[in-house]
Amino acid sequence: MGITPLKEDFAALEGYANKTDEERKAIISSAGMEITTIDKNIAQFLGSEDETLGAFIRGIITICIDLNNTNRNKDFEKYIEEYRNSNNEMLKQMHTEMNKTI
Repeated sequence: MGITPLKEDFAALEGYANKTDEERKAIISSAGMEITTIDKNIAQFLGSEDETLGAFIRGIITICIDLNNTNRNKDFEKYIEEYRNSNNEMLKQMHTEMNKTI
């Protein structure tokens, strides 16, 4: 099980690599993100001091997690619906059999 993100899923972060530092910060802000200490930690982990890069990476990760959660919820809802239908059929069958014996 995995995700297959589309280019459109990352539209809010598009063009990041070709921008100036100020434009990169604007992209991050426009994507609804604020730079945090987590971003600095991510950047340092990657060997950079650019916390905006850390925010960009966090943005990509967040989008992927959201896509995965959406897919997982759809799968779960499908499973619940199948389980509900199966149980309803079983109860209907039991009800029919019970009525025959009465």
